[in-house]
Amino acid sequence: MHNYNRPLWKAWFVRNLREIMDERGLTEKELARMCYLSKSTINRIIRGYSTPTVKTVVNLSNGLGIPMDKLLFYKGMFRNE
Repeated sequence: MHNYNRPLWKAWFVRNLREIMDERGLTEKELARMCYLSKSTINRIIRGYSTPTVKTVVNLSNGLGIPMDKLLFYKGMFRNE
């Protein structure tokens, strides 16, 4: 279900996070453990019930070993990609 009140960056964030999880075959529980977050936090972000804090984005970025921009921006947003 799409939440049309959700800011666009948040939609990109969720899409990017799901894509990374799918590519790596990660469950919410595994992702939470890798990133020192609760499974509930991951679930609420993915379902659009919670906005990730800066600390949460940093934890996800560090746990996944990717730069934060890979979570926050959509692919092809910048011309040099």
